[in-house]
Amino acid sequence: MMPRISHIIVTLILSLFFASGVEARKRIVVLGSSTAAGAGVSSPDKAWTSRVSAWLEENHPGCTLINLAKGGYTTCRIMPTGTPCYQAREHLLCVDTLRNIDKALSLHPDILIINMPTNDTSHGISVKTQMKHFRTIVQKARKAGVEVFITTSQPHNFGEKYQPPYVGGNKPDASKQYYRNWFDELSRKIKYRYGRHAIDFYTNIASPDGLGFISPAYDSGDGVHLNDAAHYIFARRVIDKLIYSIK
Repeated sequence: MMPRISHIIVTLILSLFFASGVEARKRIVVLGSSTAAGAGVSSPDKAWTSRVSAWLEENHPGCTLINLAKGGYTTCRIMPTGTPCYQAREHLLCVDTLRNIDKALSLHPDILIINMPTNDTSHGISVKTQMKHFRTIVQKARKAGVEVFITTSQPHNFGEKYQPPYVGGNKPDASKQYYRNWFDELSRKIKYRYGRHAIDFYTNIASPDGLGFISPAYDSGDGVHLNDAAHYIFARRVIDKLIYSIK
């Protein structure tokens, strides 16, 4: 009788061991642009992707993060292979088969993070089209059994200096403000559509007056990219989501 009980106990322990080992080997792939690539930070290890990688290494050994992000990329660049090129103003934006959703899925991820915050809007690609692209990419990933997280937009100064209070004739350029408003709209729509799988990269990063400028505390200095402090916040927000998916 005793040998059988011992056998059951050993089997249970081994089962738990191998189960935890499988969970520990989860793979995360990031599709993104300059923010995910680390633009604006003082050193590469300060980027949100690097911070998340460090967190995984310390808390979930065996998990990996593969970063396919590249500066300047739009949702057009990460669409499925075979998607026709998109004419955005003076640019023809074609799929990059080395950094798109098909490439990401070929790496057999458990989790996909999409971080495409501002370049589409900068190219005049409408919020409606951006959401359509996100839907296509997310659906393809989910069909493959991959859990998907998608970040919201983030603020952008569009070459203007943030100098509140805006009173009298001291107002932002109307044409630039028109596009800055898209960032807030896009962020709200992403949060509404993707719920707990949306990661907020906009709230408290944008100026508190609702104009969509980068708050000075988070501006890397070029009015486009974000600094170490912002990337720290981004990393924490990503980890707060991942912590429930990686156990």
